[in-house]
Amino acid sequence: MSEKLGVMTVLFTILVVLAMEAHHVECIVLTPMDPCNPLRCFILCFEVMAENYNGFCCNPEGTICVCK
Repeated sequence: MSEKLGVMTVLFTILVVLAMEAHHVECIVLTPMDPCNPLRCFILCFEVMAENYNGFCCNPEGTICVCK
């Protein structure tokens, strides 16, 4: 039983990492050089969107945070 649990944990971890990577790639497409400050974007979008916060990206020029 413990082997099965270990396999499930590994699979779950891989899925979470892939989901995070997919989200990250979506943002990189918008900003190839990634000039935006992720921490400032996160704080700005989190404050503005509150409970509707669903992540952020930068605009193509990398100068404006785009809240989702």
